[in-house]
Amino acid sequence: MPSLDSSANIHLPFPQSDWVITLLPFAPTAINDAGLIVGVQNGLAVQYQNGKVEVLPAGPVPIFMPTAINKHLAIVGNAGSPSAAFKWTPSDGFQFLNAQPRRTRGEISAFVTDINDNGLAVGIIEHDLEASPVVWLPDGNGLFRWPKTEVFGGRGNIRVNNHGDVAILDRDPTRNVSVLQFDGTVESFTTIPPALSVDAFSDEGRIIGTSTVNGATRAWTFYKNQLHWLDLPDGIPWEPSGVNSCGNIVGATGGSSGVLFARPLLSRCDDAGVGGHP
Repeated sequence: MPSLDSSANIHLPFPQSDWVITLLPFAPTAINDAGLIVGVQNGLAVQYQNGKVEVLPAGPVPIFMPTAINKHLAIVGNAGSPSAAFKWTPSDGFQFLNAQPRRTRGEISAFVTDINDNGLAVGIIEHDLEASPVVWLPDGNGLFRWPKTEVFGGRGNIRVNNHGDVAILDRDPTRNVSVLQFDGTVESFTTIPPALSVDAFSDEGRIIGTSTVNGATRAWTFYKNQLHWLDLPDGIPWEPSGVNSCGNIVGATGGSSGVLFARPLLSRCDDAGVGGHP
C-alpha cells in the first residue's frame, strides 16, 4: 500500500498546486469557513482545528456519526438502526430531525448529510429502493421540495450551500449531477464524468465528487464549468467529504485518517474574487 510522509506537506503539480495537502489523524467529514473540521477517530465523533483534536459529546443513542458543521458550530449527523437524523449545538445539545415519510410501510431510515449557516439541513428518507431528498428547516421539521427527484448511489450524495441550493447525485442517469433550487427547479451538469458520488458543495458553486476512470475511483472538483482531478501521490485512494467557501477540501484515506487540501494563501480562495483558480 503506498503511503504519505506525515512529516511534510505536499505540493502537487498543476492544478493541485493551488492546494497544500496535509495529513489528518482522523477521518474528516466536513469543514466550515473558519477551518473547523469534524470527523471520526477510533469510532468517536471529533472536531479539529489548529492541530488539536477534541472528542465531541456522546449522542442520544450510541455511535453518533457527524456529517457536517456550520459556522455557528451546529453539527448534524446520524445514529441508530434504522438511522435517525440529529442536530447538535453547543447551547441546545441534541435535537431530533423529523421528516414525515411519504410511505408508511416497512423500515424507514433518515440520513442527514449537510447543514448550511442558516440552519437549513438536507439529507434523504430511505424506503425500499427510494431515496427521497429532504430539507430540514431550523426548527427540525422536514420538507419534500422535489417530489419527482431521487438521490442515487448512497446516503451522502446530497449537499446544501448557504444560498439554499442543493447538489445531488441524480438517480436519473441523463441528469448525472444536479443542483436543486428551493423553488423546485432542477439544473443538471452532464459534462461531469458519470459520477459515483457528490460529496461537497460550496457557496461559490464548487462541487466535489468522485467518478470511475479506467476502473479506478478518482476524486474531482467542478468549478466554473471546469473539472479537475484531485489525485493523491502514488494513486492513494481517498474519499472527499467537505469543502468550504475558500475551496479548502477534506476527505478520508481510512477509518481514522484523512487529508486536507488547503489554500496556501487567502488570495487564492474561491471567495476572494480572483478568477482563474481551478
